[in-house]
Amino acid sequence: MNSTEKDVVHIKSISKYKISWKAYFILFAGLAITILLSLQSYRYTHKMAVEEFTTVCNEIEHKITARLHAHALVLRAGAAYFSVSDTVSRNEWKIFIDRTKIDKNLPGILGVGFSLIIPAGQLNNHISRIRMEG
Repeated sequence: MNSTEKDVVHIKSISKYKISWKAYFILFAGLAITILLSLQSYRYTHKMAVEEFTTVCNEIEHKITARLHAHALVLRAGAAYFSVSDTVSRNEWKIFIDRTKIDKNLPGILGVGFSLIIPAGQLNNHISRIRMEG
């Protein structure tokens, strides 16, 4: 092999090296860009998921709080009714509950009632009166 042939072979090997180096550079640059964009996408979607979760939790908290306040209002109304009346009959209680329209204003409440304390000596008399009322 003469010197010109050696120079050609040497130039070919250098050009292969340059092509190989460029290919690796493009590969690593592409990988770096892909990793950076993936991290940015992950951060964005994570941030959006946290914001959505927080919004949903706040809505649920608001609904629960409003529902508990409504239930407390019903209890306070019943307590106020008892405090202004000496005695409350079953019929008066039914009228009170019907006029508050709890079933329409607070769907889901299955019933609002009260219990009388019946002394043991008056239990049979109480049972008889309730049976007569139907």
